[in-house]
Amino acid sequence: MTRTIFLLAVMVAGLTARAQTDFQYYNLALVKYNMSDYQGAITDLTKAVSHNPDNFSALVLRGSAKYNLEDYGGAIEDYTRAIGIISGEKKEPVKLTIYDQQGNIISSHDTREPDPNLAVPYYNRALARVAAGYYREAVDDFSIALENGSDEIGTYFNRGIAWDRMGKHEEAIEDYTRVLDLEPSLAQVYFRRGHSSFELGRNQDACCDWEKAYELGHGEAAATLSELCNKEDHPHN
Repeated sequence: MTRTIFLLAVMVAGLTARAQTDFQYYNLALVKYNMSDYQGAITDLTKAVSHNPDNFSALVLRGSAKYNLEDYGGAIEDYTRAIGIISGEKKEPVKLTIYDQQGNIISSHDTREPDPNLAVPYYNRALARVAAGYYREAVDDFSIALENGSDEIGTYFNRGIAWDRMGKHEEAIEDYTRVLDLEPSLAQVYFRRGHSSFELGRNQDACCDWEKAYELGHGEAAATLSELCNKEDHPHN
């Protein structure tokens, strides 16, 4: 769950032996990416970007290929370029302010709509930032991804991990709880929330979560219950 990368789906069509456009290079790269030939994909995507520096899809896919090769700095760079392209295409938000009859402001907000295209590179960049140890920046990216319609379960879960690694266990618990409100059968989330509670000294809450993780089949929960909750009645897996 922590290493999920979202890609933009593009139909592969019209591949030629001598690709001459950024679209054709992208399609060749997509085939290689799906065959786990990440370096080959990067080579073709670099050609695509050379032909068209504003090819958003090529930058996102190249970032994902670099992520899979553990080149997190390179991935962050490509996702940042992709974000810049999409953000540049968006119009400036219009400030919408509502007044009552006496002229008092009732509400004030901008009219910018969520953009699912932005959710993809922000989410992916957040994952790369977690892997590179930039947890504060990752939290910010996950938050923007959520604002733009990112998958809530995966994004809240991974933002919880980033909070935990910053030592912000209360915030992590809040995000893990959001995940469990949406999908209450995820053993890994109970297990991680248990560790967050344990770090805050909430041992009873932690043991309850580890018990639930064990019931749902989490492989490490039995040992954790035995070691930290003095519960020996669970067979170790």
